[in-house]
Amino acid sequence: MSKNFLKGMSSYNLEFVRKIVICESSHVILRTNLKVL
Repeated sequence: MSKNFLKGMSSYNLEFVRKIVICESSHVILRTNLKVL
């Protein structure tokens, strides 16, 4: 049971981290595009 629980937590954390990274990268891209314009 604990193994499955840890697996679920790790997958949940990976999804959370991926969302944060995508948001950060999109913010950076928007900023650089505004600077270029």
